[in-house]
Amino acid sequence: MNKIFNKKILLIFSLAIIFGFMLGLRREQEIIDVTAVHAIDHFEALRIIVVNNTIAFVILCCSLIIGKSIVYVFFCINGFLIGILLGVVRNLTAIMLLLPHGIMEMGAFLFAGTLLYHLLSKNEKGEVVVEKKKYISLFLVSYIILNISALIEVFVTPQLVVWSVNV
Repeated sequence: MNKIFNKKILLIFSLAIIFGFMLGLRREQEIIDVTAVHAIDHFEALRIIVVNNTIAFVILCCSLIIGKSIVYVFFCINGFLIGILLGVVRNLTAIMLLLPHGIMEMGAFLFAGTLLYHLLSKNEKGEVVVEKKKYISLFLVSYIILNISALIEVFVTPQLVVWSVNV
């Protein structure tokens, strides 16, 4: 869709991760207690994550009303938070907590952000978006991928962490 936009967003996201990581390194290292994994109520955790992801998705979609700046701010904040987490935890467990679902989650958000940017660019040029059904179905695909990442976050990630500790 828009390669320049994707490069900008990836650069902003990457820089935010780096700055967050540097800030996280300034804090005392925290240890994650993986023994609590078995006490997780998976369906309650899934409900909370789906609600949070839905709120984030809606905020991202608000760029249709507010403008492109929301897309940039969204990825900057998310990258910064990921960087802080990595900086504070500083071990393989942190990576294991983020990677399995994080790639799909950020991919779904990046896809939605790219669609929004494309729609906003067309709107700025005065073009009428004729393929509304196509865009709605693409947003739906992005939202479904986001929820699949929530399933992975709740059911797969904790088991990977336990496995990594036991190895």
